[in-house]
Amino acid sequence: MKNRVIVACCSLLVLLPSISLAQITFEGCRDFRGLPVASIANPTINDIALATTAPNGMPVILYNPRVVPWFSPQTRRFFYAHECAHHALGHLARSYPLTREQEADCWGINALVAHHLVSGMDISIIQNDIAQLGGGDWTHLPGPARAINLRACLQRAGSEESQEDSREESWDKCYDRCEKRFDRCTDRCESARNWSHCYDACQRTFDRCTNRCK
Repeated sequence: MKNRVIVACCSLLVLLPSISLAQITFEGCRDFRGLPVASIANPTINDIALATTAPNGMPVILYNPRVVPWFSPQTRRFFYAHECAHHALGHLARSYPLTREQEADCWGINALVAHHLVSGMDISIIQNDIAQLGGGDWTHLPGPARAINLRACLQRAGSEESQEDSREESWDKCYDRCEKRFDRCTDRCESARNWSHCYDACQRTFDRCTNRCK
């Protein structure tokens, strides 16, 4: 059942926020019991999407149509798959406080790859977007670590997409190269007259470098 529940998913989060708040759609996601998971627009949630249950107990995915356009279509697919994973793995019915977000990331990216909904280049775009998310919290990894972990998820699953490193530089290696350059740059700032100005220049260089990792 693991990947079967998401075969028809992922068109919803590609849509722009013209969707009526009353519209309920089913994009192919099913929970661990086989129940279809509805997708409902809700601009009040403080996230792009959220796996939860409706008042009648049915599984749903809420998504914020105001936040959706901030991300690439590939990343929208990933976030949908991530929230579907919470339902498919039964996270809302069980307690996995420290690992369930990473489990959902791995399930989501592997499901997308298994059903040919993302390519190797798409994965790099998703990684680049996720790396911008910041410091994380007690359940989510920090953005860069979470991004790198996606490729590790594919490697553990033996996905062919994880083998693309041999044909082109992976996002992980590109980001690591940019980070090392940033560290060398900021080390030189210690002796600079204006440390803040030097650091800002290093940050701009780092941002340009990681943008080329897409």
